Amino acid sequence: MIAAPVVLGGEDRLLPEPNHAAFVLWAVLGLGVVLLGFMAWQLVRTLDQKKMTAGRHLIRQSTKAAQV
Repeated sequence: MIAAPVVLGGEDRLLPEPNHAAFVLWAVLGLGVVLLGFMAWQLVRTLDQKKMTAGRHLIRQSTKAAQV
């Protein structure tokens, strides 16, 4: 004789388990992108300030040369 079927896990066993490793990986990747963007922004700001300072320096030199 064959016994009647028995449900062992129910419908909950059919749902996939949450993948925490993938969530952590995507979170770290997103934070890395934000960090790189911030670093690039700071670099552009610094280079712009140096360019402006160099421009002022050149203007001062040219006015001094014109006065001599």
